[in-house]
Amino acid sequence: FKNAPARFERGGIEYAHWLDGDGYVTSLALDDGMATWSARYVRTDAFDNEDASDAVEWRTTFGTQKPGGVLANAMDIKLKSPANTNVMLFGDKLYALWEAGPPYALDPHTLECQGASDLGGRLRLSSSHGALP
Repeated sequence: FKNAPARFERGGIEYAHWLDGDGYVTSLALDDGMATWSARYVRTDAFDNEDASDAVEWRTTFGTQKPGGVLANAMDIKLKSPANTNVMLFGDKLYALWEAGPPYALDPHTLECQGASDLGGRLRLSSSHGALP
């Protein structure tokens, strides 16, 4: 499994930095001499909202601002979680990680996003954690 930033624009507006890109998880499975490669965007709530509107709706860590200039962004302390930094297999779930938000559970076979996870009550969803080993 691998996770990295992949989508770098919405509605024709380019993200300010490539590390603001939405998470894209890839998988290479080997079975009985056959290789299967699959990939999916990590469909966080923010990803789905922006996908539906085809517009930047969130501020990001590395400088992408939502439309509206300084007044629309200055007091908005919420950051978009791109879930684009790492992946971790834990039990029967795969987790897409980012440094300043909760892990997102993925089905390790289909890579379908199952939502933000508190790891069975071990994390507060509003907390930050390490995404790198």
